[in-house]
Amino acid sequence: MPFSHTTAISSTTALAAASNTSPTSNTHTIHTTSTFEYLLYLPKNYSSTTTTKLSKPLPIVLFLHGADEVNKGKVLCRNANGRKSLVTDGAWRLRTVKGMLPALVDQIKDESNDKALNSDDTNFPFILISPQCPKKVRFGSSIALQDDIVNLIQTTIIPTYNGDGNNVFVTGLSMGGCGTWSIATRHSNFFKAAAPICGGYSGFKENILQLQGIWCFHGANDSVIPVTQSDVAIKQLNKAIEMQQMFGLDLLNLVPQEEEKEEKKEGTIVFKKRSPIEIKYTRYENSPSPAKNMIGHGSWIQAYFESDLLNWFEAMSQDN
Repeated sequence: MPFSHTTAISSTTALAAASNTSPTSNTHTIHTTSTFEYLLYLPKNYSSTTTTKLSKPLPIVLFLHGADEVNKGKVLCRNANGRKSLVTDGAWRLRTVKGMLPALVDQIKDESNDKALNSDDTNFPFILISPQCPKKVRFGSSIALQDDIVNLIQTTIIPTYNGDGNNVFVTGLSMGGCGTWSIATRHSNFFKAAAPICGGYSGFKENILQLQGIWCFHGANDSVIPVTQSDVAIKQLNKAIEMQQMFGLDLLNLVPQEEEKEEKKEGTIVFKKRSPIEIKYTRYENSPSPAKNMIGHGSWIQAYFESDLLNWFEAMSQDN
């Protein structure tokens, strides 16, 4: 499998601050919509040539950061040549904070550069979208922000960069973990699987069972967001599945598909049974502490750097 599972994080710091509207493969670039900015990463096998449009579409991962990564102003960073510059402490911050998924991608890039040029052993085969949560809102509570993010992926990322609309995954930590639960519930027909990490979940709705997979992570020693919140969420999911099976309520596992009638040459809707949702829960007895006041709240470091989460996403994207 192509992913590195080490807790060591590269010392790569923020590179440029300017917006780049012509992204290239294996590179993070920063972009802006009318409501938020975001990091965009295109995998090594991406090419802007027309032949790419004929190749297999690329799976997409949406990453939602935590509250501590909300834009805080400006910060002094070093670029690739070691020169210091003052940059906006926005989406670029996600590349420098320990445990963020963009930081992991940079580590994978560094490891890839140390290998033969034709080696894909450490390739990150997804388009990665990492939005910067605007001030005064939260990923989990702002329906407008959730809709804007999904709209960006649908109308820009998928058609422009050969993204695979059938293989869109979402994951996030802490505040972003709450947002992962929420956006996956609201847009359960859009996402294939979700991986919420150390995030609370309330307002359970059964339509989240339309996903093909949920993998939840949380540290039992978390002093910021109690692990009981994930315990309850997983219990609700399993109970809903049990009730469906008990009473034969299978409607949520039916996927509408268009078929053409030969005799009438017109479209009709048929229903195909989707694969049962896979529920996974990793409950760490001890998780790292990112800060003195955040005891046990670093389960995302274990999830992103030690678990098979990214391999799980990749395997699911190949199972259409």
